[in-house]
Amino acid sequence: MREKFLKRATVFALTAVVGFAMSACGNKGEDATHNGSVDISSEYVYLPEYRTLSMAEGNSEDVYIGDMVLGEDTLYYTRNFYDPVKEKVGASLVFADLSDTTKEEVFEVPPYELEDYTCIPEKIRLDDEKNRYVIYYCMPDAEEVEDYDYANETTCLVKYDKDMKPVYELDLREVFGEESDAYVSNVVISKAGKAYVATDSVIYVIDAAGKPLKPIQTNADWIDQLVGTEDGRVFYTYYSYNSNGMEMIEVDTQTDSVGNTYKNLPDMNCMIRSGSDGKVLVKGNTKLYEYDLENQESTTVLNWTDSYLTSDYIRDFVKLQNGDYLVYYEDWNQNSKELVTLKKTKAADLPQ
Repeated sequence: MREKFLKRATVFALTAVVGFAMSACGNKGEDATHNGSVDISSEYVYLPEYRTLSMAEGNSEDVYIGDMVLGEDTLYYTRNFYDPVKEKVGASLVFADLSDTTKEEVFEVPPYELEDYTCIPEKIRLDDEKNRYVIYYCMPDAEEVEDYDYANETTCLVKYDKDMKPVYELDLREVFGEESDAYVSNVVISKAGKAYVATDSVIYVIDAAGKPLKPIQTNADWIDQLVGTEDGRVFYTYYSYNSNGMEMIEVDTQTDSVGNTYKNLPDMNCMIRSGSDGKVLVKGNTKLYEYDLENQESTTVLNWTDSYLTSDYIRDFVKLQNGDYLVYYEDWNQNSKELVTLKKTKAADLPQ
């Protein structure tokens, strides 16, 4: 029974966040089915090139693909698994070379030992020095499902150096205090190596040595996203009932306080990623936008269906230096995982 419980708990822990994220960014706008036409009214279109990802053992019954982040030339993700012999949950951090996705560098993520708990690596972040920050979701041990105590779940943060040796470890219940049962929605690492940990409405700050600093009390009922950009800026988004729309707030990383407010985001159901030249990228239900932080205006980059993509299947994306876009695309209906390069192409060069 314990084996069934651990496997069930592992699957729940690893899929709950993905499911929530997908439902939060669900398609409430236009239907995402492609109608066979490409809008060439703009100067450029973005044509897809597909690469299937094997994810090594990623489709095995007892192996689950977790947190995933795209970079300019590297994809890294967590590969979580259940070992029925040892009755243990394990995880690997995998770096895939985007020039050849069959080449992978694998680091075993050390198990986190917390007495009477089973801890699963849930989120992994890297800083500029290649230190790894691992959020472990820890579940109290139970022989039977009905004995499980949800109130005693906790989250732990461990910082490892590039050789996976621990630098510090924190049981976040001690950091959160009265909010000890808070859910960690995201973690962003600053250029200074500070960890910004977002819960329901508070952003907790931990310095590079593992010392908790004064938390940031936000004006949000629920922090929707916490986002870091390549130039070191940190933002969070939330739904504002006053403006009846999504707003984005910058975190002042010098004073660790609430900074400027950015309004007029183009889509309430959005995924925000780092852009360039003072812009961030906003994935909406049907379109991809560039949002200018200075004038708080958006420009449409592309329509997802014109690039033959369904918005709900996009789990991550990044803009490349040459102007193309790289998308991690997971069709859970077909159980397929693909990298899609959206090639920037002049509309005038398309065959008529």
